[in-house]
Amino acid sequence: LTPSGSANPFTITTTSPLNGTAGTLFSVDFATTGGTAPVNFALAPTSPALPAWLTLTQAGNLSGTPPSATTVNFTLRATDN
Repeated sequence: LTPSGSANPFTITTTSPLNGTAGTLFSVDFATTGGTAPVNFALAPTSPALPAWLTLTQAGNLSGTPPSATTVNFTLRATDN
């Protein structure tokens, strides 16, 4: 993600597949380079909702305990100041 027109472009650097195990707490912190702190994370307006067991904080932590094997698709949005 590199916003066009930004005076200080930034990029989400967490790009590896996010794999969890059924019944085990999963947690990942999204990170960025560039931009102007603080960077806030949210689901993009067109993103599917996260399942009830999975949460995303504004700080970029995605966590939850998957009840079974599953695939979750979402689109992440990051904004800086």
